[in-house]
Amino acid sequence: MAGLAGMKSVFKRWSGSAFTTLSEVITITGPNKTRTAIDDTALNPTGGYRTFLGGLRDAGTMAITMNFTNANYKLLESDYESDASQSYQIVLADTQTSIFDCDALITSFNMSIPLDDKITVDATFKITGQVPLPS
Repeated sequence: MAGLAGMKSVFKRWSGSAFTTLSEVITITGPNKTRTAIDDTALNPTGGYRTFLGGLRDAGTMAITMNFTNANYKLLESDYESDASQSYQIVLADTQTSIFDCDALITSFNMSIPLDDKITVDATFKITGQVPLPS
């Protein structure tokens, strides 16, 4: 089985009528899912090991790094300033077209201006609800 390169994967944002691709995205991370483990160990556990129940799931976060463009900066800054969640997609460049849909809030929005390299913008998104991968 061959691996899958990240090249040609895209990050999209709902524009009110369709998902539109954010240009200049160079890295996508996440979603980073976690789950709570609820300790239900009795006073005399078998073998001396703790036991756990599955708790609530958390779809976690996702993050992007993109080359600075005025248009993308203004668009994501607007999402950051809003208290409402926004719909986003991560679309992988595979033959099945794996698409991760989610609603999220931008929780961190940073710009990096180095002396001798490109200006980049980093955005971190807190996902609200589930991130399904349609079959």
